[in-house]
Amino acid sequence: MLETLRQRNFALLWFGGLISFAGDWALIIALPVFIYDLTGSTLATGAMFIAQTLPRLLFGPLAGVFVDRWNRKHTLVVANLAQGAVLPLLLLVQSTDLLWLLYLVAFIQTSISLVMIVMNGVGMLFLVSGLLSLTLLRGHGIAQRNLAPTHIGAATDPA
Repeated sequence: MLETLRQRNFALLWFGGLISFAGDWALIIALPVFIYDLTGSTLATGAMFIAQTLPRLLFGPLAGVFVDRWNRKHTLVVANLAQGAVLPLLLLVQSTDLLWLLYLVAFIQTSISLVMIVMNGVGMLFLVSGLLSLTLLRGHGIAQRNLAPTHIGAATDPA
């Protein structure tokens, strides 16, 4: 594990994902508490939990399909910019008049977060598998260019 954290790109991606994940969970906890403090209504608080859960149910199965087809770097940049544009809208809510805005922002933010979680998971899988294979290959003194013909030859050899 420490070997992979020494890789600069992996470490940046991993720590960035960790910070983003912690922020998402802080928001998941803070928004219902804020709504309950603002309204005193358990119904309004429950509606926030629904607004945060609905994107996972609706878009969860589809997120992986789209993430596999999109450019990961471009998607990560656009998703972070979208979150940066949507989350400041929470500052506008000071009374129950704009309560609908909290629900809308929670729904959009959770949808964006879902795409980022899936994308980071897939990106980590490819990044870690690539780093682990390189680490294992280096540890055994095997060069990648020598490995490919062996596998191709083994796959095409009928015996």
